[in-house]
Amino acid sequence: MTNGSFRPLAHLAYLGLGLTAGMTVLGHVGADSRLTAWGSTISDFAAVDFSGPVSIGIFLCVAASLALFAGLRRAAAPMGRWTKALLLTWCGGLAVTALVPTDNPFTLVELSAAGWLHRVSASLAFVALIAATFTFAHGLRADEHWRDLTGRLRAMAAGATVTGGLIVASTYFGDRFLIGLAERTMAAFAVGALVVVAMRLLKLAERPVRLAAPRPALAF
Repeated sequence: MTNGSFRPLAHLAYLGLGLTAGMTVLGHVGADSRLTAWGSTISDFAAVDFSGPVSIGIFLCVAASLALFAGLRRAAAPMGRWTKALLLTWCGGLAVTALVPTDNPFTLVELSAAGWLHRVSASLAFVALIAATFTFAHGLRADEHWRDLTGRLRAMAAGATVTGGLIVASTYFGDRFLIGLAERTMAAFAVGALVVVAMRLLKLAERPVRLAAPRPALAF
């Protein structure tokens, strides 16, 4: 397969992930002064201003992730069936998270059904993304175009796992102490792994050569 066949998707993925970060930062700059980056979740920012930059950033992340998935398939990247399934689960879970906002943190008395759906879908999405990063990194050893990313992606997935555990501890045992900081660190690791993959896909797309067919990916 020629690299030109997936070049547009690589550009869309990279641009979309960049815009996701930009919109999220913009949403924090102009947010309600009662919200803080260390004590409030990203979902709290989106719920207070559902049509604002943070919400738009989440939708952009869904679109960028789908473009990345399609680009990886066209590039014949070493994705096993588990990696593909987990990446699609990430996209689906994040889409639900974007469409169904959580409850407004300033009027919340008890989490509503929509709030629970948002929490479950967001948790499922990030668990799937972290797992997909681990399985994808495992399969990269079969392809010379990708294998040097193995250690980096594993480290980022491990970082996301640890900080994800801190989110759980803060939610259920720590009265949400520093939950915003833990969540943003986890998201930086998890989505950052997508950025690393998108950068490599874009680099391959810009090469004026025909990519050699990779060896079969491991079944992960």
